[in-house]
Amino acid sequence: MRVPTFLPPEAASFTLSSGSPVITLAVQPPPDLAAGEWSLLSRLTLLVVDGPGEAGYLLPRLGPAGDVTPPGWDEAVEEAAGSHVVFGTAPNAPAVFARALT
Repeated sequence: MRVPTFLPPEAASFTLSSGSPVITLAVQPPPDLAAGEWSLLSRLTLLVVDGPGEAGYLLPRLGPAGDVTPPGWDEAVEEAAGSHVVFGTAPNAPAVFARALT
């Protein structure tokens, strides 16, 4: 069984870009970034970004001040049927779309 990599709160940011949800992960892109389908499971206390092969990340959604996602996050994920996921913080960092699982 594959276990997703836990990322501390400071390694992930959640934003709405023109109403579209974006998760930015402060990680190197996985080697099989373009291969296969990515998915997102968003719950009240955590999120799981799951990719092909061994790629997968577990992100806490609650921090000391409460929910770390911006207001409207859940609605935007539902409307978009997922979220863009950016790997790294460089301006040209690679990204994928992770479809939402219900």
